[in-house]
Amino acid sequence: MVADEVGHLAARTSKSTSQIAEVVQRNRELTRKVTETIDSVSVTAEEGSERTRQVSSIMEEIHQRAENLCRTTSGLLNAR
Repeated sequence: MVADEVGHLAARTSKSTSQIAEVVQRNRELTRKVTETIDSVSVTAEEGSERTRQVSSIMEEIHQRAENLCRTTSGLLNAR
């Protein structure tokens, strides 16, 4: 009787161990996928940030040139 119980306990322990190993493996795979996604999003965010800096620089240049044009135009109109 005790041997049967020990055998059943060993079988359940083995099954539980296998299930735990499967869960651990699935967690590793999910962690790998999440890490890859985070890395990809990070690269995309860095590229977006660089593009934003470039657009900001171009907009600043446009603003400065527009101000220069206004000053030049005002100077020409006042010179008449």
